[in-house]
This record gives sequence, C-alpha cells and structure tokens, in this order.
Amino acid sequence: MSSFLSTSLSLLLMALVSLTPTAADTNSAAPQSEANDKAAPTPPAPDLLEWVVVNKSLEASRSEVTVKAYRACVDAGACDVPDDGGYCNWGRSDRDKHPINCVDWFQARQFAAWVEGRLPTAKEWVQLTGKSAFPWGDTVATCDYAAMTERTERCAGPGTSPVCSHPMGHSKRGLCDLAGNVWEWTDDGREPTADGAPEVLREQLAMGGAYYSMADELGRAGRMWRLPGNRGTGGIGLRVLRPRASKP
Repeated sequence: MSSFLSTSLSLLLMALVSLTPTAADTNSAAPQSEANDKAAPTPPAPDLLEWVVVNKSLEASRSEVTVKAYRACVDAGACDVPDDGGYCNWGRSDRDKHPINCVDWFQARQFAAWVEGRLPTAKEWVQLTGKSAFPWGDTVATCDYAAMTERTERCAGPGTSPVCSHPMGHSKRGLCDLAGNVWEWTDDGREPTADGAPEVLREQLAMGGAYYSMADELGRAGRMWRLPGNRGTGGIGLRVLRPRASKP
C-alpha cells in the first residue's frame, strides 16, 4: 500500500513540474505578447493632403508634406521623429504650414506608405514640373516665384516658407514649390546597399532645390545625391504620389 502511495505522489509531482513554465518559456513568450499588444498605426485622415491629378493613373500631393501632416504620421505610430533644432522645422510651434524637413529617405518612404502612396521616381518628378526650365515657365527664378536664394539673400529669411506661398511659381497643374523651399526625395526602386559599399551605390536622389539654392539648381535642373540616412540640415523634405482614385 505504501509503495502504491509513494508511486502515485511521485507521478503527481512530475505532472505538476511539467505544467510549471520555465524562465526560458516565459521569456520566449514575452516578445510575442508584446508584438500582439502593439496597435497598428492609425490611418490618415481623408483630408490630410490635397491631391492633384497629374495623369490618367496618378495624383500628387499639391504641396510638399507639411510639418502638421508629418506630425499626424508620427502620432499615428507610422513615422519616426525627424531631427529638430537649427533650421529644422520639427518642434517649432510656428511651422505647421511649412514643409517638414530634416527627414531621411527612409522616413520619407514611411510617410508615403502610410498615406498609401509612394515617392515619385526621378522621371516622374521631372514630368511634374512640365517641359519648361521651371514649373511656371522659362522666366528665370526670383523670390517672386520660389523660396530660394537670390543674389546671396534668402527670400524667406533663415529657413523655409509656408508651402504654396509663392503662387506665381505654381506649376500649370497647380503644384506648389517644385522649385525651392526643400529638396524632395525620389525613389527609383533601387534599394540601398550595405553600409560598407561605396557611397555612389548607396545614394538616393533629391530634386528641385531648396530655400538656400540659387536659380541654376532649381526645378528640373535641381539634382542632389545623398545617402539615404542623410537628414540634411534643413533642406530635404518630400512630396508623394498615389494611384488615382477611381470614380464610383
């Protein structure tokens, strides 16, 4: 009888031990639980950006993405926080209507994906400007047309201008700031290579010029290669494309 009880107690203890989670089990389950608890990003408001039809299949954001719009992406959990300080617009209460700047190529793609769009290719970006030297035509750029630097003087002072604040410089389709204000990241589908690769294989193209650019590097002529992780010092932002909404 005692032998029977001893055997039964041993089996019970073994069963209890097998049901008790080990430290390794607990630790391996934690990341999965945390991943499940992380909420999906909040979708953007329908009126977050103003869109302009540019061809049969695409529409573009009318302006460069503003600080206000990019903040919505950060608040939604879909975008990383940009740099601040210096000429950066992030963290400044008076810059909601200015273009977001101090963002790298990866952050630009984060925002574009969040609004179910993408960055334009270099070819598409040039097509947005039209066939003339500048988005508005062939008249040489001045402070009446763009946030730029004219004769060593920056039109907007030390930094950017509110988007769409130079109506004479709008394109024929009504797109703003395709020349000046901030350079705009493009994406030709060439994924950056490993960090150890030559810079020429890792760089991405930004276009259009910025508030510190002179006329000869604005609009179609404005091309600047930068490493994808480069956030600049205040002169790089973005514009986005998306598939044209189908009519009901």
